[in-house]
Amino acid sequence: MNIKTESIIELLESILNKKINNITVEDLEKIDYLKISRTSIDDILTVDSSDLQYFHNLKELSIDSCMIDNKFIDNLIKLKNIKKISFNHCDFISDAKEYFEKLSIEELVLNDVIGLDNISLSNINKLTFINCSFD
Repeated sequence: MNIKTESIIELLESILNKKINNITVEDLEKIDYLKISRTSIDDILTVDSSDLQYFHNLKELSIDSCMIDNKFIDNLIKLKNIKKISFNHCDFISDAKEYFEKLSIEELVLNDVIGLDNISLSNINKLTFINCSFD
């Protein structure tokens, strides 16, 4: 296990009360909620969505201030137990749109997002828009 995203590491250490090096795969199976946010390390904004592969029982995910591309959405699609995803202050890159339409979840929250105009969201049961504008 090699989790790279600092916000995930901090959350796990807090929830599990262990240092990241002591966290096991069994520990990660207990996690059903995550919050991912970008962090600035040497002025480079980093979020590695491949970290999601370790969370097989994840039911709810909050994503804050991230650039969302097709790779990010592809990693979300692989989460088989996910029920709710919230995107807060995220920027969607144009190629993410076609992947986004493959995402099938119960609830989606879009809060102050950019780049999702002209997209089909018919595969979402409950959809909430907060402070969004579409051209």
